[in-house]
Order: sequence, then structure tokens, then C-alpha cells
Amino acid sequence: MSSDEEDVAIPILWFLLREIEQEENKKKLWVHPLNLNRTENNTIKCFIHELRNDECKFRNFTRMSTDTFDYILEILNDEIRKPDTNFRKSITPEAKLLVTLSR
Repeated sequence: MSSDEEDVAIPILWFLLREIEQEENKKKLWVHPLNLNRTENNTIKCFIHELRNDECKFRNFTRMSTDTFDYILEILNDEIRKPDTNFRKSITPEAKLLVTLSR
């Protein structure tokens, strides 16, 4: 390699190594910033509350009454409940059942 080629190659190599190092040093997020306020701004929780207040909308959304929904939830509650971890809270059985029935 000639001196001119080295003069060009060294800065390019330095730049590429710096880019790789910066990529490796980027902080990896366990929880996306949009989800940090999930417990305070819980959309599904608000949605369930609003649906339960309007029996007609609840029946339209789930194709069953709230009494039937609660009966099924009581039966399946232990089967579909997952434990909370140190990293995140699990999805409630009520939310899981509601999403399942909405399909």
C-alpha cells in the first residue's frame, strides 16, 4: 500500500471503527418509552371500565352479557393468570378474555 492510500485508508478505518463502537454502546431498552406509563394510562383498563358501564356496547363487543363474561372469567381466571415479574406486570385475565372474545 502506498503512502497516499494509507493516508486515505486510516481515517476511513478510524471512522468505521468509531461507528461500530457507538452502535455497541447504544443503550438497549427493555421497555419502550411509550410503554413506561402503561400502568397510569392503561387503555385496555379504561376500555373495559367503559364497556362494563354500557351493557349494550359490552354485548355488541363480546357477544355476551356481563354476567356471562364474569362467569367465564371466574372459571378461567386461574388458568389464564400469569404472575407479575420484577420487570413488568402481567396482563390481567379480564383483559386477556376480552381481547380473545373481540376477535
